[in-house]
Amino acid sequence: MGRRFIERWKQVEAGDLTPAEPVLIFKDLKTFKSVISDQRVALLEALFKSGSARSIRALAKTLDRDYRRVHDDVRALIDAGLIRQEDMTLWPAVKEVRLSLSFEPEDGADRRAS
Repeated sequence: MGRRFIERWKQVEAGDLTPAEPVLIFKDLKTFKSVISDQRVALLEALFKSGSARSIRALAKTLDRDYRRVHDDVRALIDAGLIRQEDMTLWPAVKEVRLSLSFEPEDGADRRAS
C-alpha cells in the first residue's frame, strides 16, 4: 500500500475524520504528460484567473485556441478531476495543483549498487 494511504488510515484510526486532501497520482511520467500538457496548464491558469468560464467556446476564445482542441482538453481535465462543469459553466475543481516526483521504489527496496 502507498505511504499516503497508510498515513491517512492511521489518522482515521486516531479519530481524525477531516476530509483528506484530494490527490491525483499517475503511474509514470508518460501518463502524467498524457493528461497534463502545456496547453492544459494554460487552460487551468486561465480558469483559475477568471474563476469560471461560461462555456467551452468562451474559454476557447479567451485562450485564442480551436474549440475542438479546447473541448478535448476540458474533457481530459474533467476526467482527471481538475475542473468541473455544471450545465455549460466550467470551474476549477481544486484550489492548487502541486507536482511531486518520487524516485523511491514502491516496494521500499534499496536499489543502490553494492
